[in-house]
Amino acid sequence: MNSILVYLENPSSVIVNYLKANSSWAKFSDSCWIIKTYKTPGQVRDEIRQSSASTESVIVIDVSSKNWATYAVAKDVTDWLKKEL
Repeated sequence: MNSILVYLENPSSVIVNYLKANSSWAKFSDSCWIIKTYKTPGQVRDEIRQSSASTESVIVIDVSSKNWATYAVAKDVTDWLKKEL
């Protein structure tokens, strides 16, 4: 399963619901999420674009590596990272 970082300028409730529909997810901010999925970054991007009429910028990156670091991030998010990445 892939860990996919998704950054959106201004995600709509439709996109938020799409992100939350994945098996596991963490929300870093209103604009930045990591989801667990079997999909590729391109598939996630395409599904986000199809579910939104917006032309906002979207960045989707596979971050499945256990190599990460944070600073001033909520404990529940870092706990999720420890468990899921």
